[in-house]
Amino acid sequence: TLREIWTNKFNLLRSSLLGTLIGIIPATGASAATFIAYGEAKRFSKHPEAFGKGTLEGVAATESSNNGVTGGALIPLMTLGVPGDVLTAILLGALLIQGLTPGFQEHGATVNGIFASFFVSNILILVVGLIAVRILGKVVLVPTAILMSIVLTLCAIGSFAANNSTFDIGVMAAFGLLGY
Repeated sequence: TLREIWTNKFNLLRSSLLGTLIGIIPATGASAATFIAYGEAKRFSKHPEAFGKGTLEGVAATESSNNGVTGGALIPLMTLGVPGDVLTAILLGALLIQGLTPGFQEHGATVNGIFASFFVSNILILVVGLIAVRILGKVVLVPTAILMSIVLTLCAIGSFAANNSTFDIGVMAAFGLLGY
């Protein structure tokens, strides 16, 4: 709720900034950012004993830092051409396919346009997320057998689609069984 956001405003701001700063460092990623943000939220909390039990402070810290990493990883990509994580490496490949070399010196107007589109898309994602949260929250009411069947089917389709190979489905199944 808006009240929960307001009561966690400093935690959200601190964790978002931590995530952005960690995202700027290439190859650190969201995992490092979430652990650091969680630790800092626990350190600054008035109720650190509530952490590890699903407290809103911990969840807000990890998720806001995770979201901050995405934006931070774009900074070295767009300015230096160095991807900050796996997703920005894919984006770098897509830009290179289109003939764009990231960097402000060569394609400043294009890079600024990309940043502006990211800003607009974040606002749209917020609006769509606020509208869809009530509906998508009902997913937890789907019976486990049906939900897991859907997830397994999507995993198999995704595994096959990566290389159009049934071997990949076998690898997915083997690692799924190993994980189980």
